[in-house]
Amino acid sequence: MNAEKSLRLMAVFIMAIIWLAACNSTTPTPFSATNIQNINITESNTTSGQITQTRLFNQCDAAGPITVTVQFSQNNSQSTQKELIISGGGDVGVAIPGDIVSAKLQGAITDHFAVVRASGSGYQESVQITIPDHVQQEYTLVWRETRSEGIVNYTENGAAKFANYSYRVGLTLLSSVARKIDCSIQVTETPTLIPVTETPLPQPTSAPVVKTLADGCIYAGTWLIDSTDQDTLNSITKKTDDCYETGALGMFSDRSGVLHILDRKKHTAVASGIYVPISSDAVIEFKVHVSSMYIANTEKPAYIDFAITPFNDPMTTKNTARFKLQVEEMIANSPLVYFVLADAGENSGAKFPSQHYEYGRTYTVRFELIGSITNIFINNIKLNETLSIPPGSKAFYIGYNLPPFAGIEADVTNIKIDNSLK
Repeated sequence: MNAEKSLRLMAVFIMAIIWLAACNSTTPTPFSATNIQNINITESNTTSGQITQTRLFNQCDAAGPITVTVQFSQNNSQSTQKELIISGGGDVGVAIPGDIVSAKLQGAITDHFAVVRASGSGYQESVQITIPDHVQQEYTLVWRETRSEGIVNYTENGAAKFANYSYRVGLTLLSSVARKIDCSIQVTETPTLIPVTETPLPQPTSAPVVKTLADGCIYAGTWLIDSTDQDTLNSITKKTDDCYETGALGMFSDRSGVLHILDRKKHTAVASGIYVPISSDAVIEFKVHVSSMYIANTEKPAYIDFAITPFNDPMTTKNTARFKLQVEEMIANSPLVYFVLADAGENSGAKFPSQHYEYGRTYTVRFELIGSITNIFINNIKLNETLSIPPGSKAFYIGYNLPPFAGIEADVTNIKIDNSLK
């Protein structure tokens, strides 16, 4: 009986221990991963400074001279000596929180400047020095440091963020001065670097805001302007938000995202437009709606011009690939608006034979640059003709050409280049 009671007590005791262990246990909190994406590096400016390094060589008891290679060293408490400095989007010097974020940005910046490092351009981290025997010499080495500064834009778990960076892209030896020290004097080398001229740290800046036509802005950071009327060009100014004031140009935008082309009844001929640089394989898309176009005589047509032009000569006529909406007949009410195509090398081009613009409709037009040609689509239907494009650096040009006493009123919307609104 006693044995049976002892077994029962032992079983109860074991169950109590198991229950207490279960109560005290905790479930580990899962670690939420940091997702860093869309890293974009912008270089804003380059700075330079000097760094001084001192090295002591004791050859007092040596039997012969020696040649040593002195390496540039980063063992210094000054942050300006570090190869890469990343600071938060707020105050400079505030570290980026989280090892994962910092490592991602460091890797992206290092990769961005990999070509500079691989080529060794302006990068000399060592120098050879020969020290004779029976002497003690202190060498003072002055290095010139070049740094690139800018902004890193990125998203962290879907939230847009940015950071400032400063990265060493150049290091060259400016001077090397030796000072002989008597061997009877005991000198201890100071292993630190002393900056002669500190490279300034990047100042806290806001991420640049790029405006589009949807903001009611012909943005100076995107578009350039040209006109045959020099007085018009002289009258155009930039507002404090870097948007052009273009009323005199006959082209302006509103906050609904419409680029208005509106000019009429001038006594002299005029051609004006805006243009933006593009790559050789760009895809350009836009919508166009014409309210009215007319001419006063048949000697010169009036037209809206969408063109792939040489970047350094955007208003040239012959050296562009052009898609035009053109009026060439004197009809009082709604003259026919032709689609006209012109290759680089053609003066005026030819009317597209099977289609023309119809008033009241909005047309979607797409240019696809491939090699030396441009494919053109109207309302997603590819035209059976291609345009040859000029070589070299290119721009996409939107403009108009009016002879005397002619008029034009049209809207261009949803302008995209490589799927990016302009």
